[in-house]
Amino acid sequence: MGGTLDPDNLDINYSFKLQNWCLWFIEKICKRNVLWHLLRGRQLDGYKFRRQHIIGSYLAAFVCLTKKLIIEVDGLIHQIPENKNSDAERTVDLNRLGFDVIRFQMKKFQQILTPY
Repeated sequence: MGGTLDPDNLDINYSFKLQNWCLWFIEKICKRNVLWHLLRGRQLDGYKFRRQHIIGSYLAAFVCLTKKLIIEVDGLIHQIPENKNSDAERTVDLNRLGFDVIRFQMKKFQQILTPY
């Protein structure tokens, strides 16, 4: 299988879902890229941040190993009760490993980054 999708031959629901998913994905990636642009290259008080770094059994979005600080940006999916519980357990586990975790909601994150 494989190949390209012809938008004219997709059913309307699938096409709508695909377009919405693409918009969501682009916005999510763009916002995280803005944050990465601000953190990389020791731009924040000279501290080195890593992106998508494995800590224990978790993948941290952004981490400063020197300060043992993790920054996460949570989209709407993190508002679902099961995901909130999972995020809380993850934070506890990361705290046990000596890391502080800062979580931004995507909406708040967008407000903070509006000038950029």
